[in-house]
Amino acid sequence: MSFFLDPAAKALLAQDHPTVDPARCHNKRQMRSRCTACQDICPQALYQKPGFVPRFNACVNCGLCVSACTTRCISPAPDTLEAQAALLKKPEGPVWLGCDAAARQNDLSVHCLAALPWEYLAALSLRGPVILDIAPCAQCEQDAAAALLRQNLEKLLIFWGAEEFGRRIQLDDSGAPVPEHGATTRRGLLRSALAQGQKGLGKLAGQLPGSKQQPSEGLVYRGLLHQQMLAHPGAHGWILPRFTEKCWGCGICEAICPQKALQFTPQPDGKVAVQLFPSRCTGCELCAQLCPDKAISGTAIAQLPDLNTVCLAVTEQAQCRHCGHPIRPGSDPDLCPACRKKQARVPGRRL
Repeated sequence: MSFFLDPAAKALLAQDHPTVDPARCHNKRQMRSRCTACQDICPQALYQKPGFVPRFNACVNCGLCVSACTTRCISPAPDTLEAQAALLKKPEGPVWLGCDAAARQNDLSVHCLAALPWEYLAALSLRGPVILDIAPCAQCEQDAAAALLRQNLEKLLIFWGAEEFGRRIQLDDSGAPVPEHGATTRRGLLRSALAQGQKGLGKLAGQLPGSKQQPSEGLVYRGLLHQQMLAHPGAHGWILPRFTEKCWGCGICEAICPQKALQFTPQPDGKVAVQLFPSRCTGCELCAQLCPDKAISGTAIAQLPDLNTVCLAVTEQAQCRHCGHPIRPGSDPDLCPACRKKQARVPGRRL
């Protein structure tokens, strides 16, 4: 009997806590610098070490790890996502968001405002003003959560631009009841707030434009944002990796990207185009960290009308004359490192 009950019990438990895809974790992709975002933010200390998939029996489903994950390898619980997505189906107008400690009755109450990923807040703000009830933040002692909320607001500032951000994202620390008519005024609280410190997921993520690789369920909030961007056309700020002339198309960044956001596409003239799927790029900067030639110099902000493919660079690429793998232009001999080793093993042999 337990053979049948165990899978059912696991499926039931999976509904009330996040899910981790360890293959897309930052720490599974490289060993130089450890990411501790989930470890630092979890109030229950479930993530005992970087890259560790915890037991969720003590999880309170706060969602902070989902918002903090740089590679979006952590997806939200389905019931949490359902409650959040329901707001996107309401008539357009102001939406009030607050934490469980808020005194007022907000449209959506979460464990902490920092648990709402910036992509979700951007999707909501495309429909109308989003008012964040930050009244309880003054008494909150969770410094890591305050820092995460600031990061999310900064990304929203890039997405909207300074002027439009002030109209779309409003911060309220008054604690007053939500106006019945839903109207609100700008309170000029941006500077003070910044100073304070699985069932339907795959289907939604699969609607994102991108390569043929199966997207992570952690990109579900990108799916929500993509839907709203299609429904409300306009250009928005997006953070993209900056490729320099040092790039020769080795393909390491393409292989290492957790969400398969990069793709090298051969061109008719023999060159290679470096293409990015913005819907998949989470800004983790793994590509910049692991580029052997330091050809990716941080990030740049671009105004994008949608999340379709963007060409970041077009570069010269040479191929190994034996196996066809990319090699640095001007290499002598014109062989890749693996083929050079094969040739060196047999004196006088020429590949």
